Amino acid sequence: MTRLLTALVATLAVLATPSPSSANGRFPNAQHVWRSPSDGTMVLRATWGFAFVRPAATPRWACEDALGYGGEFDPPFVIDARGGVWLGLYDGLVRVSPDRCGITRLPALQGENVADLDASPDGRHLVLVENTLFTSATRSVVARLWRSDDGGDTWGPTAAVIRDALLDTVEMSRSDPQRVYMTGREARSAGVRFLRSDDGGAQFRGLEPDWSADAESAFIAGVAPDDPDRVFVRVVLRPAAAGGALDVSALYRSDDGGERWRRVRTFSGPMAGFALHDDGRTVWAGGPDPLDGLQRSRDGGETWESLPRLPLRCLRWAGGALYACLDAARSPEAALARSDDLGESFSPMLDPCDLRPGTGCTAGTDPAAVCASLLSSTRAFLGCPRAPRDAGGIATCRRPATSA
Repeated sequence: MTRLLTALVATLAVLATPSPSSANGRFPNAQHVWRSPSDGTMVLRATWGFAFVRPAATPRWACEDALGYGGEFDPPFVIDARGGVWLGLYDGLVRVSPDRCGITRLPALQGENVADLDASPDGRHLVLVENTLFTSATRSVVARLWRSDDGGDTWGPTAAVIRDALLDTVEMSRSDPQRVYMTGREARSAGVRFLRSDDGGAQFRGLEPDWSADAESAFIAGVAPDDPDRVFVRVVLRPAAAGGALDVSALYRSDDGGERWRRVRTFSGPMAGFALHDDGRTVWAGGPDPLDGLQRSRDGGETWESLPRLPLRCLRWAGGALYACLDAARSPEAALARSDDLGESFSPMLDPCDLRPGTGCTAGTDPAAVCASLLSSTRAFLGCPRAPRDAGGIATCRRPATSA
Protein backbone atom coordinates (compact mmCIF):
# COMPACT_ATOMS: atom_id res chain seq x y z
CA MET A 1 0.00 0.00 0.00
CA THR A 2 1.39 3.41 -0.94
CA ARG A 3 2.28 6.09 1.59
CA LEU A 4 -0.65 8.28 0.63
CA LEU A 5 -3.20 5.50 0.75
CA THR A 6 -1.81 4.36 4.10
CA ALA A 7 -2.09 7.89 5.44
CA LEU A 8 -5.63 8.24 4.20
CA VAL A 9 -6.69 4.97 5.83
CA ALA A 10 -5.08 6.18 9.05
CA THR A 11 -7.02 9.42 8.71
CA LEU A 12 -10.29 7.52 8.53
CA ALA A 13 -9.37 5.62 11.67
CA VAL A 14 -8.69 8.90 13.48
CA LEU A 15 -12.02 10.32 12.37
CA ALA A 16 -13.81 7.29 13.75
CA THR A 17 -12.33 7.67 17.24
CA PRO A 18 -12.73 10.47 19.78
CA SER A 19 -9.94 13.04 19.82
CA PRO A 20 -9.47 16.70 20.69
CA SER A 21 -11.15 19.05 18.27
CA SER A 22 -9.68 22.10 16.65
CA ALA A 23 -9.78 25.61 18.03
CA ASN A 24 -13.05 26.17 16.16
CA GLY A 25 -14.51 22.80 17.10
CA ARG A 26 -13.74 20.90 13.89
CA PHE A 27 -11.17 18.56 12.43
CA PRO A 28 -8.63 20.29 10.13
CA ASN A 29 -10.20 19.27 6.83
CA ALA A 30 -9.80 20.72 3.35
CA GLN A 31 -13.23 21.61 1.99
CA HIS A 32 -13.33 23.45 -1.33
CA VAL A 33 -10.97 24.28 -4.20
CA TRP A 34 -10.97 26.58 -7.21
CA ARG A 35 -8.49 27.04 -10.08
CA SER A 36 -7.52 30.50 -11.29
CA PRO A 37 -8.20 31.00 -15.02
CA SER A 38 -5.33 33.50 -15.22
CA ASP A 39 -2.31 31.55 -13.98
CA GLY A 40 -3.45 28.11 -12.76
CA THR A 41 -3.10 28.94 -9.05
CA MET A 42 -5.16 26.56 -6.92
CA VAL A 43 -6.96 28.19 -4.00
CA LEU A 44 -8.02 25.80 -1.27
CA ARG A 45 -10.37 26.52 1.63
CA ALA A 46 -9.96 24.48 4.79
CA THR A 47 -11.00 24.69 8.41
CA TRP A 48 -7.62 26.31 9.10
CA GLY A 49 -7.94 29.10 6.51
CA PHE A 50 -6.97 29.40 2.83
CA ALA A 51 -4.03 27.95 0.90
CA PHE A 52 -2.65 29.46 -2.31
CA VAL A 53 -0.89 26.78 -4.35
CA ARG A 54 0.89 28.37 -7.27
CA PRO A 55 2.76 26.24 -9.85
CA ALA A 56 6.44 25.84 -8.94
CA ALA A 57 6.12 28.16 -5.94
CA THR A 58 6.05 27.81 -2.17
CA PRO A 59 2.46 27.17 -1.00
CA ARG A 60 1.11 30.04 1.09
CA TRP A 61 -1.36 30.18 3.96
CA ALA A 62 -3.81 32.95 4.91
CA CYS A 63 -5.37 32.46 8.33
CA GLU A 64 -9.02 33.25 9.00
CA ASP A 65 -8.20 36.42 10.95
CA ALA A 66 -6.41 37.95 7.95
CA LEU A 67 -9.43 37.39 5.71
CA GLY A 68 -12.04 38.79 8.10
CA TYR A 69 -13.88 35.77 9.43
CA GLY A 70 -13.57 33.10 12.11
CA GLY A 71 -15.32 30.49 14.23
CA GLU A 72 -17.08 27.67 12.39
CA PHE A 73 -17.96 29.80 9.37
CA ASP A 74 -16.63 28.55 6.01
CA PRO A 75 -16.86 31.24 3.33
CA PRO A 76 -17.85 30.41 -0.24
CA PHE A 77 -15.41 31.79 -2.82
CA VAL A 78 -14.67 32.11 -6.53
CA ILE A 79 -11.83 33.46 -8.70
CA ASP A 80 -12.31 36.16 -11.33
CA ALA A 81 -10.70 36.48 -14.77
CA ARG A 82 -7.62 38.30 -13.46
CA GLY A 83 -7.05 35.95 -10.54
CA GLY A 84 -8.77 37.95 -7.80
CA VAL A 85 -10.33 35.77 -5.09
CA TRP A 86 -13.83 36.76 -3.90
CA LEU A 87 -15.00 35.53 -0.49
CA GLY A 88 -18.59 35.71 0.69
CA LEU A 89 -18.76 36.51 4.40
CA TYR A 90 -21.61 36.78 6.88
CA ASP A 91 -21.03 40.55 6.85
CA GLY A 92 -19.97 41.36 3.30
CA LEU A 93 -17.95 40.53 0.19
CA VAL A 94 -14.14 40.47 0.31
CA ARG A 95 -11.63 40.39 -2.56
CA VAL A 96 -8.01 39.27 -2.40
CA SER A 97 -6.28 41.13 -5.25
CA PRO A 98 -4.62 39.21 -8.12
CA ASP A 99 -1.14 40.21 -6.89
CA ARG A 100 -2.19 38.97 -3.39
CA CYS A 101 -1.08 42.27 -1.88
CA GLY A 102 -4.47 43.69 -0.96
CA ILE A 103 -7.69 42.58 0.76
CA THR A 104 -10.67 44.89 0.21
CA ARG A 105 -14.44 44.88 0.80
CA LEU A 106 -17.18 45.80 -1.66
CA PRO A 107 -18.92 48.83 -0.04
CA ALA A 108 -22.32 48.04 -1.57
CA LEU A 109 -22.51 44.73 0.31
CA GLN A 110 -21.01 45.86 3.59
CA GLY A 111 -22.89 44.18 6.43
CA GLU A 112 -24.82 41.82 4.14
CA ASN A 113 -24.82 38.03 4.51
CA VAL A 114 -23.32 36.55 1.31
CA ALA A 115 -24.40 32.92 1.24
CA ASP A 116 -22.85 31.61 -2.00
CA LEU A 117 -21.00 32.62 -5.16
CA ASP A 118 -20.34 31.20 -8.61
CA ALA A 119 -18.16 32.19 -11.56
CA SER A 120 -17.96 31.23 -15.20
CA PRO A 121 -14.86 29.18 -16.17
CA ASP A 122 -13.19 32.27 -17.65
CA GLY A 123 -14.03 34.37 -14.58
CA ARG A 124 -15.85 37.07 -16.58
CA HIS A 125 -19.32 36.36 -15.17
CA LEU A 126 -19.80 36.29 -11.39
CA VAL A 127 -22.96 35.85 -9.31
CA LEU A 128 -23.72 35.79 -5.60
CA VAL A 129 -26.76 35.40 -3.37
CA GLU A 130 -27.23 37.41 -0.19
CA ASN A 131 -29.81 36.86 2.53
CA THR A 132 -31.06 39.40 5.02
CA LEU A 133 -30.27 38.15 8.50
CA PHE A 134 -33.18 36.47 10.27
CA THR A 135 -33.72 38.72 13.28
CA SER A 136 -37.38 38.31 14.18
CA ALA A 137 -40.50 36.37 13.34
CA THR A 138 -42.17 39.43 11.89
CA ARG A 139 -39.42 40.95 9.75
CA SER A 140 -39.55 39.90 6.09
CA VAL A 141 -36.67 37.64 5.04
CA VAL A 142 -35.40 38.75 1.65
CA ALA A 143 -32.81 37.19 -0.66
CA ARG A 144 -31.26 38.82 -3.73
CA LEU A 145 -29.02 37.78 -6.59
CA TRP A 146 -26.11 40.08 -7.50
CA ARG A 147 -24.18 39.88 -10.80
CA SER A 148 -20.97 41.09 -12.33
CA ASP A 149 -20.42 40.58 -16.04
CA ASP A 150 -17.09 42.36 -16.25
CA GLY A 151 -14.92 40.15 -14.07
CA GLY A 152 -15.90 41.84 -10.81
CA ASP A 153 -15.22 45.45 -11.82
CA THR A 154 -18.85 46.36 -11.14
CA TRP A 155 -21.59 44.58 -9.22
CA GLY A 156 -25.31 45.15 -9.02
CA PRO A 157 -28.48 43.42 -7.78
CA THR A 158 -30.87 41.89 -10.29
CA ALA A 159 -34.56 42.76 -10.27
CA ALA A 160 -35.75 39.55 -8.63
CA VAL A 161 -36.53 39.51 -4.90
CA ILE A 162 -37.00 36.13 -3.21
CA ARG A 163 -39.00 36.41 -0.01
CA ASP A 164 -39.10 34.14 3.05
CA ALA A 165 -36.31 31.90 1.80
CA LEU A 166 -32.78 31.35 3.09
CA LEU A 167 -30.78 30.66 -0.07
CA ASP A 168 -27.91 28.19 0.13
CA THR A 169 -26.47 27.70 -3.36
CA VAL A 170 -26.33 29.43 -6.74
CA GLU A 171 -24.85 28.20 -10.01
CA MET A 172 -24.77 29.44 -13.58
CA SER A 173 -24.80 27.33 -16.69
CA ARG A 174 -21.32 27.19 -18.23
CA SER A 175 -22.72 27.39 -21.77
CA ASP A 176 -25.32 30.08 -20.99
CA PRO A 177 -24.55 32.46 -18.08
CA GLN A 178 -28.12 33.75 -18.28
CA ARG A 179 -29.39 30.43 -16.94
CA VAL A 180 -29.10 30.50 -13.15
CA TYR A 181 -30.21 27.90 -10.60
CA MET A 182 -30.62 28.41 -6.85
CA THR A 183 -31.62 26.29 -3.87
CA GLY A 184 -32.62 27.28 -0.37
CA ARG A 185 -34.75 26.56 2.65
CA GLU A 186 -38.10 27.98 3.65
CA ALA A 187 -37.52 30.68 6.26
CA ARG A 188 -40.75 30.13 8.20
CA SER A 189 -41.52 26.46 7.71
CA ALA A 190 -39.89 23.14 6.97
CA GLY A 191 -39.19 22.71 3.29
CA VAL A 192 -36.76 23.49 0.50
CA ARG A 193 -36.88 25.64 -2.61
CA PHE A 194 -35.50 25.13 -6.12
CA LEU A 195 -35.50 28.16 -8.42
CA ARG A 196 -34.52 28.79 -12.04
CA SER A 197 -33.88 31.96 -14.02
CA ASP A 198 -33.59 32.14 -17.81
CA ASP A 199 -32.73 35.84 -17.97
CA GLY A 200 -29.68 36.21 -15.75
CA GLY A 201 -31.66 36.64 -12.54
CA ALA A 202 -34.14 39.34 -13.50
CA GLN A 203 -36.89 36.82 -12.79
CA PHE A 204 -36.90 33.47 -10.99
CA ARG A 205 -39.44 30.69 -11.23
CA GLY A 206 -39.96 28.39 -8.29
CA LEU A 207 -40.25 24.72 -9.28
CA GLU A 208 -41.51 21.84 -7.14
CA PRO A 209 -39.22 18.82 -7.59
CA ASP A 210 -40.61 15.44 -6.57
CA TRP A 211 -37.66 15.02 -4.19
CA SER A 212 -38.56 18.11 -2.14
CA ALA A 213 -40.75 16.19 0.31
CA ASP A 214 -37.79 13.92 1.19
CA ALA A 215 -35.23 16.72 1.42
CA GLU A 216 -33.82 18.14 4.61
CA SER A 217 -31.71 20.46 2.45
CA ALA A 218 -30.67 20.67 -1.20
CA PHE A 219 -27.63 22.07 -3.00
CA ILE A 220 -26.83 22.63 -6.67
CA ALA A 221 -24.10 20.11 -7.46
CA GLY A 222 -23.43 21.17 -11.04
CA VAL A 223 -24.76 22.11 -14.47
CA ALA A 224 -23.57 20.22 -17.53
CA PRO A 225 -21.03 22.34 -19.45
CA ASP A 226 -22.70 21.59 -22.78
CA ASP A 227 -26.38 21.73 -21.76
CA PRO A 228 -28.00 24.39 -19.51
CA ASP A 229 -31.01 22.09 -18.99
CA ARG A 230 -29.03 19.25 -17.41
CA VAL A 231 -28.61 20.03 -13.73
CA PHE A 232 -27.53 17.89 -10.78
CA VAL A 233 -28.70 18.47 -7.22
CA ARG A 234 -27.35 16.99 -4.00
CA VAL A 235 -30.15 16.28 -1.55
CA VAL A 236 -29.63 15.54 2.15
CA LEU A 237 -32.46 13.14 2.92
CA ARG A 238 -34.68 13.44 5.96
CA PRO A 239 -34.16 10.46 8.29
CA ALA A 240 -37.75 9.36 7.60
CA ALA A 241 -36.88 9.12 3.90
CA ALA A 242 -33.62 7.28 4.58
CA GLY A 243 -34.85 4.48 6.80
CA GLY A 244 -33.99 6.41 9.95
CA ALA A 245 -30.35 6.96 8.97
CA LEU A 246 -28.68 10.34 9.34
CA ASP A 247 -26.59 12.23 6.75
CA VAL A 248 -27.70 10.06 3.81
CA SER A 249 -27.32 11.95 0.53
CA ALA A 250 -28.91 11.41 -2.87
CA LEU A 251 -27.84 12.77 -6.24
CA TYR A 252 -30.65 13.78 -8.61
CA ARG A 253 -30.43 14.75 -12.28
CA SER A 254 -32.82 16.77 -14.43
CA ASP A 255 -32.53 16.97 -18.22
CA ASP A 256 -35.20 19.63 -18.71
CA GLY A 257 -34.15 22.50 -16.49
CA GLY A 258 -35.62 21.16 -13.26
CA GLU A 259 -39.09 20.17 -14.42
CA ARG A 260 -38.57 16.41 -13.94
CA TRP A 261 -35.99 14.53 -11.88
CA ARG A 262 -34.45 11.11 -11.44
CA ARG A 263 -32.33 9.82 -8.57
CA VAL A 264 -29.05 8.55 -10.03
CA ARG A 265 -27.06 7.72 -6.90
CA THR A 266 -27.52 7.32 -3.14
CA PHE A 267 -24.63 7.76 -0.70
CA SER A 268 -24.35 6.26 2.78
CA GLY A 269 -22.97 9.50 4.18
CA PRO A 270 -22.54 13.12 3.11
CA MET A 271 -21.89 13.62 -0.61
CA ALA A 272 -19.13 16.16 -0.12
CA GLY A 273 -17.67 16.13 -3.63
CA PHE A 274 -19.03 16.43 -7.16
CA ALA A 275 -17.37 17.28 -10.49
CA LEU A 276 -18.36 17.35 -14.15
CA HIS A 277 -15.98 16.75 -17.06
CA ASP A 278 -16.00 19.11 -20.04
CA ASP A 279 -17.63 16.35 -22.09
CA GLY A 280 -20.82 16.77 -20.04
CA ARG A 281 -21.17 13.02 -19.43
CA THR A 282 -18.29 12.02 -17.16
CA VAL A 283 -19.29 12.65 -13.55
CA TRP A 284 -17.47 12.10 -10.25
CA ALA A 285 -19.08 12.11 -6.81
CA GLY A 286 -18.15 10.90 -3.37
CA GLY A 287 -17.62 11.65 0.28
CA PRO A 288 -15.66 10.82 3.42
CA ASP A 289 -17.72 7.75 4.35
CA PRO A 290 -15.58 4.67 3.50
CA LEU A 291 -18.68 2.99 2.08
CA ASP A 292 -18.90 5.72 -0.54
CA GLY A 293 -15.38 6.79 -1.49
CA LEU A 294 -14.94 8.18 -4.99
CA GLN A 295 -17.41 7.12 -7.69
CA ARG A 296 -17.29 7.80 -11.43
CA SER A 297 -19.94 7.67 -14.12
CA ARG A 298 -19.19 7.96 -17.84
CA ASP A 299 -22.83 8.25 -18.87
CA GLY A 300 -24.18 11.13 -16.83
CA GLY A 301 -25.02 9.04 -13.78
CA GLU A 302 -26.69 6.03 -15.37
CA THR A 303 -23.97 3.62 -14.22
CA TRP A 304 -21.14 4.00 -11.69
CA GLU A 305 -17.75 2.50 -10.88
CA SER A 306 -15.61 2.75 -7.75
CA LEU A 307 -12.24 4.51 -7.83
CA PRO A 308 -9.67 4.97 -5.00
CA ARG A 309 -11.55 5.19 -1.71
CA LEU A 310 -10.24 8.56 -0.68
CA PRO A 311 -11.90 10.39 2.25
CA LEU A 312 -13.21 13.18 0.04
CA ARG A 313 -14.25 16.67 1.07
CA CYS A 314 -14.52 18.24 -2.40
CA LEU A 315 -13.94 17.62 -6.10
CA ARG A 316 -13.32 19.95 -9.04
CA TRP A 317 -12.59 19.35 -12.73
CA ALA A 318 -10.52 22.21 -14.14
CA GLY A 319 -7.80 22.65 -16.73
CA GLY A 320 -7.96 19.01 -17.85
CA ALA A 321 -7.43 17.54 -14.38
CA LEU A 322 -9.51 16.30 -11.46
CA TYR A 323 -8.74 17.83 -8.05
CA ALA A 324 -9.75 16.39 -4.69
CA CYS A 325 -9.80 17.91 -1.19
CA LEU A 326 -9.07 15.34 1.49
CA ASP A 327 -9.58 14.91 5.21
CA ALA A 328 -6.48 15.94 7.12
CA ALA A 329 -7.13 14.99 10.74
CA ARG A 330 -3.99 14.46 12.78
CA SER A 331 -1.77 13.05 9.99
CA PRO A 332 -2.36 15.44 7.08
CA GLU A 333 -0.06 13.99 4.37
CA ALA A 334 -2.22 15.58 1.64
CA ALA A 335 -4.96 18.18 1.78
CA LEU A 336 -5.15 18.55 -2.01
CA ALA A 337 -4.51 15.89 -4.65
CA ARG A 338 -4.63 15.85 -8.46
CA SER A 339 -5.55 13.18 -10.97
CA ASP A 340 -4.50 13.29 -14.63
CA ASP A 341 -6.18 9.99 -15.53
CA LEU A 342 -9.83 10.71 -14.75
CA GLY A 343 -9.57 9.59 -11.14
CA GLU A 344 -7.72 6.31 -11.59
CA SER A 345 -4.83 7.61 -9.47
CA PHE A 346 -4.01 10.76 -7.52
CA SER A 347 -0.79 12.65 -6.83
CA PRO A 348 -0.62 14.88 -3.73
CA MET A 349 -0.31 18.60 -4.44
CA LEU A 350 -0.27 20.04 -0.95
CA ASP A 351 0.79 18.86 2.47
CA PRO A 352 -0.45 21.58 4.86
CA CYS A 353 2.72 21.14 6.90
CA ASP A 354 4.59 22.83 4.01
CA LEU A 355 2.57 26.05 4.11
CA ARG A 356 4.25 29.38 4.85
CA PRO A 357 2.27 32.37 6.21
CA GLY A 358 1.08 34.93 3.69
CA THR A 359 -0.91 35.16 0.48
CA GLY A 360 2.23 35.25 -1.72
CA CYS A 361 2.47 39.03 -2.24
CA THR A 362 5.82 40.00 -3.79
CA ALA A 363 5.22 43.67 -4.64
CA GLY A 364 4.40 45.11 -1.23
CA THR A 365 3.25 44.23 2.26
CA ASP A 366 1.65 40.82 2.46
CA PRO A 367 -1.80 41.25 4.09
CA ALA A 368 -1.57 37.79 5.66
CA ALA A 369 1.86 38.29 7.20
CA VAL A 370 0.04 38.62 10.54
CA CYS A 371 -0.60 34.87 10.34
CA ALA A 372 3.04 34.19 11.18
CA SER A 373 2.23 34.54 14.88
CA LEU A 374 -0.28 31.68 14.54
CA LEU A 375 1.95 29.34 12.55
CA SER A 376 3.35 27.41 15.50
CA SER A 377 -0.04 26.69 17.05
CA THR A 378 -1.58 25.84 13.68
CA ARG A 379 1.22 23.39 12.87
CA ALA A 380 0.73 21.76 16.26
CA PHE A 381 -3.00 21.55 15.62
CA LEU A 382 -2.35 19.90 12.24
CA GLY A 383 0.05 17.44 13.85
CA CYS A 384 3.00 18.51 11.70
CA PRO A 385 5.98 16.36 12.64
CA ARG A 386 8.66 18.31 10.74
CA ALA A 387 9.74 21.65 9.32
CA PRO A 388 8.17 22.88 6.05
CA ARG A 389 9.65 21.52 2.84
CA ASP A 390 9.18 22.15 -0.86
CA ALA A 391 6.20 20.33 -2.38
CA GLY A 392 6.47 17.08 -4.31
CA GLY A 393 7.77 13.58 -3.98
CA ILE A 394 4.87 11.90 -2.18
CA ALA A 395 3.66 8.56 -3.48
CA THR A 396 0.64 8.13 -5.72
CA CYS A 397 -2.65 6.53 -4.72
CA ARG A 398 -3.99 4.25 -7.45
CA ARG A 399 -7.31 2.64 -8.19
CA PRO A 400 -7.79 -0.84 -6.70
CA ALA A 401 -7.59 -3.76 -9.09
CA THR A 402 -11.32 -4.48 -8.81
CA SER A 403 -14.31 -2.15 -8.54
CA ALA A 404 -16.86 -2.33 -5.77
